[in-house]
Amino acid sequence: MRGCRHPPFSIGRLHAGDCAPGEISFDGGRRIKRLLKRRRGLAGREPEMKVLVVGGGGREHAIVKALARSGPDVYGVMGNPNPGIRRASKEVLLHDVTDIPTIVAWAKARGVDLAVIGPEAPLAAGIVDALETAGIPSMGPDREAARLDPIAALHYE
Repeated sequence: MRGCRHPPFSIGRLHAGDCAPGEISFDGGRRIKRLLKRRRGLAGREPEMKVLVVGGGGREHAIVKALARSGPDVYGVMGNPNPGIRRASKEVLLHDVTDIPTIVAWAKARGVDLAVIGPEAPLAAGIVDALETAGIPSMGPDREAARLDPIAALHYE
């Protein structure tokens, strides 16, 4: 896997754009490569990676769209239905995004390899901590770091 040379947009540390399948760069591609090495199939084929995307807004739609072009199976969890995410995802859970135990159990049941968390509410509720404890690497700050952002915003008002 290699990263795109000129991604047209960047979301956090996930860069994607007009990439061909398999060309998505996350942290220079090191973490995804490491995950794929652990999951290599027969004859050295790279198996499909399963990525969980939590959130149903425009940011998450862009992430899902980029991931869908890159080849992994995308699973979505959102509070409100987003037709774009629903179309691009293999499976969708319409549920409260702050119900962490339900989301973690749903992700484990589907064998998710990586999670991308968009909205602040599940981050502040500790979803990254819970997913990491369950053995699912996640993109996003832990509970303590996620709670700093809204608190800092109050100081500027």
